[in-house]
Amino acid sequence: MEKQTKLSVVFDVLSIKQAQVVRALAAKGIKFSTTSLSRLKTQNEWPKHCKRPEIEQHITEYLRAYGATDEQLSDLFGWDEPEQLEDDEEDEMSKKKSPQLTPSAMSHFKVRRNPFDDPRSWDELFLLDSHIQQLEELLAVAEASSMVAVTGECGSGKSTLRRAFVTKIKEDHENIIVIEPSRFDRKKLTADGISWQSAVNWVSSAQPEGKS
Repeated sequence: MEKQTKLSVVFDVLSIKQAQVVRALAAKGIKFSTTSLSRLKTQNEWPKHCKRPEIEQHITEYLRAYGATDEQLSDLFGWDEPEQLEDDEEDEMSKKKSPQLTPSAMSHFKVRRNPFDDPRSWDELFLLDSHIQQLEELLAVAEASSMVAVTGECGSGKSTLRRAFVTKIKEDHENIIVIEPSRFDRKKLTADGISWQSAVNWVSSAQPEGKS
């Protein structure tokens, strides 16, 4: 996700137009162009010569009058940094022990192993129609040497779908190289960074044995 300023987020939430704020500042006798406000809102850049403390005060007061909360106005002229989980939610879930069935329950339902454990083969994997469609789309994207992102709530099956995809690729598409880079710092992740890391890993994976 592209980095946003807190001001930009508040403008979007309250449906504030830049021209509104510029006119409000002009009514206070402060000249601040729409271009300057746009750079402040999108890039957090102030003009070299301006009455910054006064402008900050008037913009804050204007947004408060427009309904902005104290939380929205906190660090208004900084970057928006939503709370990030220290560890990926699915990784945390995978660390938790799977629910266990008692021997009597397994006998009653006629199962030989705990159905809550991760599947070990295609025969044990149950996919919904939506999962099957997503898997087919992933395969098509891989064959086209393109890029796609799979998103979903925690527990929706993203990790299982990824493992199924990797297994299917290795079984049926020997010409496709599977790249599984280490975890990135999501706050610093960029499209260029993904492309560069993928290229590095591809070159590494494509090297003949005994060469570097």
